Amino acid sequence: YEIEELLGRGSQAEVYRCRERGSDQAVAIKLYTTPNHRLNEDVIRLIESADDEHIISTRFGQWGDEQWEIQEHVAHGTLSDIRNHVGLDLDDKFFTNIVKELATALTHAQSLGLVHRDIKPSNVLIRGLEPLDLVLSDFGLARELMAGAEEGSASHGRGYGSPEALQGVHDFPGDWWALGITLLEI
Repeated sequence: YEIEELLGRGSQAEVYRCRERGSDQAVAIKLYTTPNHRLNEDVIRLIESADDEHIISTRFGQWGDEQWEIQEHVAHGTLSDIRNHVGLDLDDKFFTNIVKELATALTHAQSLGLVHRDIKPSNVLIRGLEPLDLVLSDFGLARELMAGAEEGSASHGRGYGSPEALQGVHDFPGDWWALGITLLEI
């Protein structure tokens, strides 16, 4: 891969737009900067097997302590950027399409047993505008949840966590809470 541009930097990783040598395909590569960052192997398997209509196509890699994700690159940015594409006023029909896209994507993730734990506008990518095509991304806090709720870490998207998440309980309804806050924000 050839690095073209730094797209973003967070507390755990840097994301670059790159070109794959040979195919010239644009990809986004997330390089983890925190030592020993590890996703659960079951979560990786679920994300890699997810329907890329709803969850961004992602491959994971590791070499020694270096870890990365290679994802499809989307040129339209995130849901945080939606007003740059459609203007300041989101009409009812367009907003309804946003709700449908996100509800379908979240339902798909939960059908796999995934609790995202970090749903927010910057973790929803805009693959297309006409027709609207949104996909979930950044499953760095995701957990596999087959039944019940997971208790433990209070990690969740700041400002988007449900009351239960603030108590360290993560379950499917918490992702719906975060989706509601995301929709309210946009």
